[in-house]
Amino acid sequence: MPVCIVENCFSGSKRKGLFCDPKIHIHRFPKDVGMRALWVEKIRNASNVIKEINCDTAAVCSLHFSVNSYEERTNVQNMLDYSPKCGRKLKPTAIPFSDGNQSSPIKTPAGLFSVTSSADESKSVESVFRRKISCQVDLFGVSDTIPGVKCLENNEPDLFQKMNNDFEKYKKEKDELMAENVKCKNIIQMQNEKIEYYKQFVNLENQRFESRFSDILSKLFTSTQISQILRPSEKVSKWLPEDISSAITLRSISPKAYRYLRNKKQYPLPGLSTLRRWASTFEVEPGILESVLTLMKAKGTLMTDNEKLTVIAFDETYISNRICYDKKNEQVIGPHRCVQTVVVRGLVSNWKQPIFYNYDTHMTKDLLFNIIEELHKIGFNVISMVNDMGPSSMALWRSLNISNENTSFKHPNTGKSVHVFADVPHLLKLARNHLLDNGFVLPNEKYVGKAILQKLLSIDSERLDYKLAPKLTERHIEVQGTGRMNVKLAANVFSDTVSKALAYLGTKNYIDTLNWKDARDSEKSLLNESDCLTSLMFNSNVFDEVDDSNEHDNEMANIESSSCISKSSVPKECFDLLTEFEMENSEPFNELELDCAQYVAGYVANRFANKHPELIKQIDDKTVSCWTSFKSKGGLKLPSDNLMVAVRKLEIEFQKLHQDNISKNKNIMKNMTNLLMPHIEDLCIPKYAIECLVRTRTFIRLNDLNNRTTEKNYAKRQEKRKKQKFIN
Repeated sequence: MPVCIVENCFSGSKRKGLFCDPKIHIHRFPKDVGMRALWVEKIRNASNVIKEINCDTAAVCSLHFSVNSYEERTNVQNMLDYSPKCGRKLKPTAIPFSDGNQSSPIKTPAGLFSVTSSADESKSVESVFRRKISCQVDLFGVSDTIPGVKCLENNEPDLFQKMNNDFEKYKKEKDELMAENVKCKNIIQMQNEKIEYYKQFVNLENQRFESRFSDILSKLFTSTQISQILRPSEKVSKWLPEDISSAITLRSISPKAYRYLRNKKQYPLPGLSTLRRWASTFEVEPGILESVLTLMKAKGTLMTDNEKLTVIAFDETYISNRICYDKKNEQVIGPHRCVQTVVVRGLVSNWKQPIFYNYDTHMTKDLLFNIIEELHKIGFNVISMVNDMGPSSMALWRSLNISNENTSFKHPNTGKSVHVFADVPHLLKLARNHLLDNGFVLPNEKYVGKAILQKLLSIDSERLDYKLAPKLTERHIEVQGTGRMNVKLAANVFSDTVSKALAYLGTKNYIDTLNWKDARDSEKSLLNESDCLTSLMFNSNVFDEVDDSNEHDNEMANIESSSCISKSSVPKECFDLLTEFEMENSEPFNELELDCAQYVAGYVANRFANKHPELIKQIDDKTVSCWTSFKSKGGLKLPSDNLMVAVRKLEIEFQKLHQDNISKNKNIMKNMTNLLMPHIEDLCIPKYAIECLVRTRTFIRLNDLNNRTTEKNYAKRQEKRKKQKFIN
């Protein structure tokens, strides 16, 4: 802090023992050159300073400036005795010692005093201000006499009256402001109370919304996922085991779907690193999975005895014959041919857990009993076993004495029966293979083989679209290779539709059930090469004789003489008219096609039965013999006569438009409906029912075309395989 440059003035000095008045401020020289010169001249004249003055660093304290040298303070500053930190601001024209012989009033606790500016008096005043004094001061008098200081006479009543008036005025303003302040505080308090109330109301509504939202989504998402949906900006601190288990299930079904839902749709799912880290904590060494048994034991404490009734299932699965590296254990695994997996699940409760796996291991009696005992230790009672009928499984059955008469074995701990079941899909495939390879001999000594399926297929193939068994194809009968492992193909062969179709064709005398001996003899004759050649020669002679019988010098003349047919051509207009007349008045269906068309029309009528019950035919006679009645178990409906008329008209127009294929033009269904409506206006059938009928008929044609394409491709592949086998 700079020190005042005036002689014998120590303002700003840090010398020990000096009194520092905080109301004394230091002012530096102005930047204006002219004002600096005036300041230097005044200081030299007032304090006899001879030394050189550096105007850049020198300063003068506020004791050497008059009151008029400072800018006026505001009324509020005067009322509050405002004294800013930086001091009062000098006027631009202020000069120290500007009133040399006049007194400068100084404010003290005793009032206003006039200080002379003479040299001796200034020294006396300076010495007074530098001493620590303690004296009793009255309002308008000082007990001690200070040289150079004299009290102002109380002869200025206007000044005091003005100050008193200003004081009262400012006091009144202060009271008003205080009252206004109290009023504002009350308003602010009321507003804060309202804000607090609304905050509580909003929080309550948010809690209700979150509760309702959680109840709705609890069936689809876990609590952690719901919290993430409600507050997406907050990160999940820790995923729960149920979150991770459901996420692992989803990713095992489809990794692409998992990435799509998590990255694109922003579903709240754990990251892949979280799944890997969680999965790495499980010990999945080959053998019995102890970690899974521990989890089952903990979960079993919350389950009833019935919920813990257990079914054990196992199967061998062929795996890739490759060598792999286990990064966690730093171990090389493989090559292996297959893996044996054991899964347990609830009999009356919906739960399932794998508890054992091992490579190239057959299920044996000792291994099975060991697994059953481990399950018994944690409170899960095995009451049944399911497996396929492979060679290793049949060996296990023999070791357990399982047969047609004995279908269970004793539990190693409880001694109760554990019932053994064969895998139903595997049984279905074996039955299909036996039917196609050897056939079945029924109790009435009737033989049933694939010939009856071929007969059904040939009858259905005679019709373009309407079939009794539309899902039965050549691929189902000539199944080979890996196709024999396809459960769907086997299920289609033994479907209810195929069985009903065979029975229906039998009642209509389209097929006959052959005796198994005759079928065996016919199959032997087909395998006899000489019989085949003899029959081929016989057939060739018959055709030659037929060709010879038709020889004539002039075949057309012979036909004319016998039939009186003219050689002249029929005009095209007449021929088209005749064709159109025949198509409009002829029956577009044969007997079986009519039954199938009636079945399709019944489906359409049943869709609109609530609004239009007149589309359904009411039949009192329950002995009506048709495909719909034969196949129905009580739910199928027969269409009305008007709807069947519409079906016939539709078939005629459909064949005109699409013929044996299907039109590639746009709006084919709309155009088909527009072509059909003028022919059935008097039938009182709603247009949307006709549109449904047209749509169903079109999709029947599309499915038939796709099936034919599939059959052609399958036949080509089979032919290619035969050629490759022959070449190799």
